[in-house]
Amino acid sequence: MKTSVQDCLNLINVVIEPLFSDLALHLRQSSFIAFYIACNLKLSENQVKDVFISASMHDLGLLLKNTHQDRLIAADVLDGHYLNGLEVQQEIAMLNRISNTLYVQKNDCTLVSDIVYFSDIFELYLRDQDKDYISYSEMLVDDFFAVHSEFRQEIVDAMKRLAQDDVFWLRLESSNMHKVLQRISPLRDSYVTLEDLKDICLILARIVDIHSSFTVTHSTSVSRVAEKIAGLMSFSEEQQQKIGIAGYLHDIGKVYIPSEVLNKEGQLTRKERGLMKKHSYKTLEMLSHIKSLGEITPWAANHHERLDGSGYPFGIHGDELDAESRIIAVADVFTALTEDRPYRKGMPLTQAMDILEVEAEQLKLDKLIVNIVKRNIEIIFDCVGQIKPK
Repeated sequence: MKTSVQDCLNLINVVIEPLFSDLALHLRQSSFIAFYIACNLKLSENQVKDVFISASMHDLGLLLKNTHQDRLIAADVLDGHYLNGLEVQQEIAMLNRISNTLYVQKNDCTLVSDIVYFSDIFELYLRDQDKDYISYSEMLVDDFFAVHSEFRQEIVDAMKRLAQDDVFWLRLESSNMHKVLQRISPLRDSYVTLEDLKDICLILARIVDIHSSFTVTHSTSVSRVAEKIAGLMSFSEEQQQKIGIAGYLHDIGKVYIPSEVLNKEGQLTRKERGLMKKHSYKTLEMLSHIKSLGEITPWAANHHERLDGSGYPFGIHGDELDAESRIIAVADVFTALTEDRPYRKGMPLTQAMDILEVEAEQLKLDKLIVNIVKRNIEIIFDCVGQIKPK
């Protein structure tokens, strides 16, 4: 399994696009501008990569705030969001290996971090301008620097040279910026380890969970429970990590479910149940854009399938459900039953275990896996709840 850094950026974009389309566009266009500046300045290959990934992720900290979409740029939300960004950086080892940090003290700024900062400010400036940039590009750039005098002269000079580059402006105006970035990305041949991918998926799981007031730690708990079960079943270390990644990603399709349905207390109406059932299919659809995830995609998407064919979205049954999908299904049910929600306490373990055993007897959940949970219930329950710091 080979997953590129660009695949990881694509995965991040797939998750945040339906939640905050404006922020997704800002990150894409900022990384495009930063890449062009870095190339124009003839920075080293590693510096160009640092610029690109930093610009692509510089505002992820905003998504670790429990913020409604229409308040994302409110002053009180923006205030201090760099601290959430530092949290992102600290939890993704890959980012800590990058020479340029996403968030630096002012007196420690490097050329790389200054390029990212410039691209952030310039992209926001462009939002208030007429979209036909190419027709007045030099005036647009001059007007910007008439107001902003805080940037290094080499960045100013590079942007003024780009003002005369028609391809730069044509690409910047593209309605398919994600395809432009895929084409120019310096990170398509840079690959991540499984541990790096897990770090990124943990952040994505937290972003998804934090936007549902009822499931603040659900996906992270499912990941840890599933990985623990896989270890008790003697799966290889690599397979355990992949199952953990599937756990982190299993509910990302919920970003397409209306918040009033996702966060409703009490029984759902028939229509609301129908909407909720879409989320596992949306998980499949979203993850299918990242081809390198391979077998992890169906494991994540199959978490509501049942052995007797009564599950959804496809009604898969019996031998069509592999062991990894069965583990995620059991982990999802166990976590949902035992975790605390704002509107109720988690069930006692004996009651949760009774439900799992009934599901196994009815040939919905895998009996072998349920028995493993029963024999190791205290160890497995330790995986439910708080997000554990690295």
